[in-house]
Amino acid sequence: MSEPALAEPTKRRGIVRYETNPFTRDLTIKTRTKALTVATSSAILVDKKDGTEKAGEVRYAQLQEVDETQFVKIFGLTLGLWMELNKPGSDMFIILLRAIQKRPMKDAVYMDAQTAKMLSAEITGKPLSDATFFRGMAELRKKEVIADSVHQNLVFINPAVAFNGDRARFMLELRKKSPAPIDEAKGHLQAEADEG
Repeated sequence: MSEPALAEPTKRRGIVRYETNPFTRDLTIKTRTKALTVATSSAILVDKKDGTEKAGEVRYAQLQEVDETQFVKIFGLTLGLWMELNKPGSDMFIILLRAIQKRPMKDAVYMDAQTAKMLSAEITGKPLSDATFFRGMAELRKKEVIADSVHQNLVFINPAVAFNGDRARFMLELRKKSPAPIDEAKGHLQAEADEG
């Protein structure tokens, strides 16, 4: 079944006016380097646990083509936020990702303060401090992004958080919390206590 043709919008005093809502179909906004797609679903979703009906969903998707350095920065910052890395941890994660790019198909990299300074200067234009290096490495160990090897300065990379591919997709689903049920007995008792 084909979709009905949209009525042509009219202009009045330079303002476009529509007969029907133009936002009821998917929207794609394109720029030079990225495209943002906003899609809605009017389907009713049914919760499998309790059988309640929920409203549809809205999906936001952004496609952005970036160069190799931008890819490392954006991937590192995004995943760092999701893993709740502190600033030194996030900085070192980006540096480790850059080191991984230089050694494809390896699950470990040599990383010391000097190497981190060199890679940081390559990525950001400024060297990393020793303190940031040590705090960042400690954070990455704590979050199980890296594990130390028996060989000095060699760290294993957790393949679940770092990869050497050419694309990444992040999905975040937000759900509103259900309001807490009101305990009628407590509400009634509180009202009596307030009166007395």
